[in-house]
Amino acid sequence: MQPVQFSDRTGWIVNASRIASSRAGGLAIALAVSVGFVCLVASTERAGPPPGDLWAAQTGPNVVTLAWRRPEKVSEFRIYEVEGGAFKRISALRPSADSFTHTVRPPWGDRQYAIDAVFEDGSVSEKALFNQVRVEEAKPGPVFAPASVTAEQTGPGEVTVRWSEAPGATAFLIGRSVGTGGLQMVCRLCPTTGRFVDRTPQPGVKHTYFVTTLAAGGASRRTMSNVLVPTSAPAAARAEPASAPPSVDAGFIAEPRPGGCLSLGGEGNLLVRLADGSVQFYERVRSTKNGLEVLDAPAFRRVDGITDAVAVAESGTHRLVLRRNGTILAWGENSHGQVGSERAIGRKFGRAFPADVETPLPVDGISRAVDIAVGASHSVALLADGTIRTWGLGDRGVPGDDRMEVKSDRISPSVVTGIRNAADIVAGGEHTFALLLDRTVRGWGSGWSAPGYYSLLGVGRDGDSAVPLPVVGLAEVRQVATSALSAIVLLADGTVKAWGTPTGFYQPERTNWMNSKLPVTVPGIRDAVAVSPHLILLADGTVREITAPEKPVPGVAGVVAVASSGVNRYALLEDGRLLGWGHPRFWPKGVVTVLDAGRQTAQACAMR
Repeated sequence: MQPVQFSDRTGWIVNASRIASSRAGGLAIALAVSVGFVCLVASTERAGPPPGDLWAAQTGPNVVTLAWRRPEKVSEFRIYEVEGGAFKRISALRPSADSFTHTVRPPWGDRQYAIDAVFEDGSVSEKALFNQVRVEEAKPGPVFAPASVTAEQTGPGEVTVRWSEAPGATAFLIGRSVGTGGLQMVCRLCPTTGRFVDRTPQPGVKHTYFVTTLAAGGASRRTMSNVLVPTSAPAAARAEPASAPPSVDAGFIAEPRPGGCLSLGGEGNLLVRLADGSVQFYERVRSTKNGLEVLDAPAFRRVDGITDAVAVAESGTHRLVLRRNGTILAWGENSHGQVGSERAIGRKFGRAFPADVETPLPVDGISRAVDIAVGASHSVALLADGTIRTWGLGDRGVPGDDRMEVKSDRISPSVVTGIRNAADIVAGGEHTFALLLDRTVRGWGSGWSAPGYYSLLGVGRDGDSAVPLPVVGLAEVRQVATSALSAIVLLADGTVKAWGTPTGFYQPERTNWMNSKLPVTVPGIRDAVAVSPHLILLADGTVREITAPEKPVPGVAGVVAVASSGVNRYALLEDGRLLGWGHPRFWPKGVVTVLDAGRQTAQACAMR
């Protein structure tokens, strides 16, 4: 049994150790002594479950709303405010209640609430914690409604409602209109996952759903979904394989992009997309519950179940595959929700607990994607309409959604602010860059700088940014590449510029000439056709180290695509061979062939 809880007559609940107990008829009676008085407490071992599906959010100036799912046979709900590990009861509610509104006053900051249920037989459930709420002073200005809402039948008796991210949202209110009836509330306080499943639709009748943003400033206007007529039979989408995403645009086709067949993570893990749409995975380091595990005998292996890949993205600990139908698969480490699948999220006490994923899962809420990228703990997708979605790490402006004050991870995709004309995306560490159609570049996320390292965003100063900022002095950019500490761009005239701090196994005698907070020209390069974070590919098929651009890498020629990280280098040749080399500790034999990817793969992936 747990330590007995008893009241000290102030309204606060404190813990005490059980000092005596006996059992009579299966009921445990605990005797607790505190501050000169004695009370008897009945054990709750046989009580019913606590309320479920808990969510708490600031829904207006000075207002926090709590919502939950009611268990059966309850006579009363009790609401507590938690402070310093103690529970202070602030309200008792009738058994029909499923929400509670609490008026709060300064000082602002984090608030924690809990709930338990008193059942008809007198037993009491365990206390369940709501998610922590950051209460802020409401700022003047509009509350933004979701830009789009879609409703889709995803199974018999099941309609899934999805909506786009709304800046500043703390929760969402979901309503529906059935037939000629009025508006019904089906979720009074939905989490910010961008997804709600209605399990009580009426077959054969028109359904329209409405989503309202709730925020510190209040509520937004409603955004209406498409009209849907649910059927009693399984929807056609359910006939797809289990690995298929919940929403597919049947008429959309994503095409391979130059260089999109190779992606190298910071830990040396490599993904290769072959011409037949399959994916090969070279795993050198594996993320486990005990940390990173270095494999003794790494080798390429085919990723099961993927036959329609058009692009790959590897961070070293998690990875994405863009499919031909414009949807995305993800797997690997998921500590910040970077896998982007609700199936990989556990929920307890109203909180989300992302779990690592061993097999590819579809990313929720993404369709019509044309490109993908990954940072250390976040993921990025470019859609066909030129907008960008991010999910995963929520700190330091990484999501790019103009919510620097919101530090929580984005476990479902959010919309990057102010970009509607992106042509390409790259990510590294805790930042992202977008190449726009006008051939300029914008970056957001961590602008981290420390002694010996230089700002990453290319804006001439340190500091993080939650909105995309234009990289200073760039025009006519053809390609962007980035690592955790530096960035490099290829210009239309074949020259190359870079900024940040170059790192790797090879450093020239002159110390880091490239260190800069603004783009600077890499000397001696006039005929480049492609770049990666540490390699430059020239028109003649040779490659140069960015820290030693004056001479070609020996033993490497006929190259059509490159990938590089701090201590690893890869080059795909015209004949389909994939060469690898790098730090002597990991590559004692120098340049070696690691995979025969085939000529067709080389032709489809060629960057020159």
